[in-house]
Amino acid sequence: MNSAFNYTLNQLVSVLGSALVNFVWQGVLIGLITAALMVLLRNAKPQTRYAIACAALGLCILLPLQAVIFDSADNATMRILDDSIGLTAGGALAAVDIPIVWTWAQTHLMELVSIWALCVVFFSIRLTVGLAWVSRICDASHNTVNSYWQTRLNNLSQRSGIKHFVPLHVVNNLDTPAVAGWLRPIVLVPASLISGMPPELLEALLAHEVAHIRRMDYAVNLVQSAVEILLFYHPAVWFISGKIRIEREQIADDMAAILIGEPRRLAFALSELEQLKFLTAQLAPAANGGNLVGRIKRLMRPDVRTVGWQSLIPAVSLVLASVAFYANAAPASAATKTTRATLDFERCDKPDYPLQSIQSKEQGTVRILFSIDAKGHVVESKVTKSSGHSMLDSAAVTGLTKCSFRPATHNGKPVSATEMVDYVWTLPD
Repeated sequence: MNSAFNYTLNQLVSVLGSALVNFVWQGVLIGLITAALMVLLRNAKPQTRYAIACAALGLCILLPLQAVIFDSADNATMRILDDSIGLTAGGALAAVDIPIVWTWAQTHLMELVSIWALCVVFFSIRLTVGLAWVSRICDASHNTVNSYWQTRLNNLSQRSGIKHFVPLHVVNNLDTPAVAGWLRPIVLVPASLISGMPPELLEALLAHEVAHIRRMDYAVNLVQSAVEILLFYHPAVWFISGKIRIEREQIADDMAAILIGEPRRLAFALSELEQLKFLTAQLAPAANGGNLVGRIKRLMRPDVRTVGWQSLIPAVSLVLASVAFYANAAPASAATKTTRATLDFERCDKPDYPLQSIQSKEQGTVRILFSIDAKGHVVESKVTKSSGHSMLDSAAVTGLTKCSFRPATHNGKPVSATEMVDYVWTLPD
């Protein structure tokens, strides 16, 4: 049982760690393409930029997810060589000139995944605390009901196409109107605004919140927060997520302006909130989210122009160039006449299965990163993923040092190379 658990844990660390490390360069590429598209489409409708940013964030989480799924499937079908030991080459590493950073990451996957998991737990707890705070301020027993503003909210909801009842709660510990909840959304209005803001301006802010409800932005925001937690370590994720929030607020502004028929009134209402602190930690879509000053200027001087298909040519060209660069990476290496080392393990003496390990019924997979010199000898090796049993790890390393391979070549000359293999220890049936 313990051996099986260790084996599963090691496989999980290897697959998950590799996906997280690979996303470093994948995220950079997604972030650069998204930034370029945002610049090229700066005069487009916010709905267009919002859709692109959401698609980019979705791609950010889908790439590591598909890597985990496919790598897990590959590990499950790992071939077994003979009755006691199997070998597979680690295809994730290049055979020649492996970057130092990548090599270091592969040798410290356990530490990296452990730190990542701890941070995910921390951010998850913080999100849970925030959601609990939102739930507490939504508690009707701690809030008051204002029939006048409830009626006006009902009118705005009906005009926007919302068919279900949306309650309005007046709260004390809030600085700006906000929406909480997805299936049963609630509009929260600060008591200070009820008494201190002109009714026509407060109605404009309520129209903004109705727009969030109509678009179900609260649910999207929760998914967005989950992606931020899982991929917290990548700046591109935070950049894309920030763009989503900015465009989301602009879309809600446009919908609210149409609903009340006066963009300037919404701009005046937003200016009243400019100096207020944002206390909801963006857990609930609020009227003062995004770039408030920019939103006010945009409502006062609307200059949004739709772009024709010609404006998309540079963006499409950038995407195609990136895809072509990635697709041609392997042929480019071939053009330099570089070949990988030939790993013929059938010519190696199989390592002895430790007697004590057999008696203890120990099994597992050992992943070893090793160097092959220009003569084909294994000169250095290191366990990057333990089988969970020290004797199996040591036996695998010892067996590998007895092997010799055909070295890698560069322009016809033998060169040193770095490779990775999995030793799969299985007891005979």
